[in-house]
Amino acid sequence: MLKMENAFNKWDLNIYLTYMRSDSASSDASIVANLFLVLSSILYATTLNSLGRYKLFETHRIFSLNFSGKSFLRFLVGNIMNFVGIVVLITGLLFFLKLKTSFGNLFAACIWAFSIFSIPRFIHAICATSLLNTFYGETLAQEVRRRYDRQHSGTFLSHFIPAFLYLPGLPLLSILISS
Repeated sequence: MLKMENAFNKWDLNIYLTYMRSDSASSDASIVANLFLVLSSILYATTLNSLGRYKLFETHRIFSLNFSGKSFLRFLVGNIMNFVGIVVLITGLLFFLKLKTSFGNLFAACIWAFSIFSIPRFIHAICATSLLNTFYGETLAQEVRRRYDRQHSGTFLSHFIPAFLYLPGLPLLSILISS
């Protein structure tokens, strides 16, 4: 085991934190949980960045004089999907805090992190398929179609079913893989 002064020679803060702990199970768990948090945070930021075309968080349209309610519906869908993403992250973190470091557990953490990709599929299914006119006026609907680069963006079910399979499917697969 490295002595404390040797840990300071390393540039990695996790090494220092690992040697600060006395319980090896908690330090092992933190490695798996940290991998999950870092990877899922990067993927979550990527998915949120890709949602700009749906104009979910344009609050200035909600409080404008020509309020139609469609902006509020988009805002509501965006917040619900953010809540789902946070629940996925917290549930995964709580699960991975209990596990020791092994290839299977690290692999399971990576798989669970990819379940965050269900959020853009859900939002696309809800906001940009057959329900497009429910969430956008004619001008914004055409802009969403143009940003998606298609006149017809598929059916509701063609996006909803894969999203629904991602969300519980990948965490369940992670649970089966982990030891």
